[in-house]
Amino acid sequence: MTRGTAVARARAIYNEDSSDYITDAFLQNCYNDVQREVAIETLCYPVSTTTNLAADTRLVILPAGMFAIRRGGVSTTVYHPLTGPVSLDRLIAEDLNWATTEGTVDRWYIAEQTTTVSSVVNWAIGLYPLPTASITSGITIRGFGIPADTDDDNDLPPWPTPYHDVMIWGMCYYAALRDTDMKMSNARVIGYFEGRYQRAKDQLAAAAAQGFADRVRTRGGNAEVGTGAEDVIRLTMTVS
Repeated sequence: MTRGTAVARARAIYNEDSSDYITDAFLQNCYNDVQREVAIETLCYPVSTTTNLAADTRLVILPAGMFAIRRGGVSTTVYHPLTGPVSLDRLIAEDLNWATTEGTVDRWYIAEQTTTVSSVVNWAIGLYPLPTASITSGITIRGFGIPADTDDDNDLPPWPTPYHDVMIWGMCYYAALRDTDMKMSNARVIGYFEGRYQRAKDQLAAAAAQGFADRVRTRGGNAEVGTGAEDVIRLTMTVS
């Protein structure tokens, strides 16, 4: 379902053919907001990146939009996958010179700072030990991201067609929040669209989980990852 079709259907379902508040421009902006929100909540947009492994370079930035890493999702041409994420506490306990120790990379951790590369600011992973050689396309990171905003009515959401209707319900929900013509007695309408939106997100998340069930969540930048079924969400970090 294209953005143009989704906007038209949302307007029809919301029963608002024309409005000073619910304009096409507003719904188009909502479309991008919903797309980002859905991707973050459902982990339905898998992404991967392969980049060079640089000698004496400890931090590797995640690509723009990537916010989660799959368990086993970091690998090099030597180790498939790298062990991680390990905690900085453990690295420090094992090696007081962890930040400068050199060798063959075999572990990764959530970096203690964000990184900027070519104006892109994102979280990063740290490598241990420091690589001693530069390897073209030497490291691959697989995870989940946020799709780029769209400005074309012919664009499609980057997940399977049966779940495109989440965009419609999301736009209807935000339209209901926006519509200042609504009376407080009609707050149940907001609740209705919120419920339909949440149900559509839940369905998409369940479908995505069947294909991408083995994911990682870290409980803070210095915490170990668990192995239970609850460790299925997204990358987080703390800045130290």
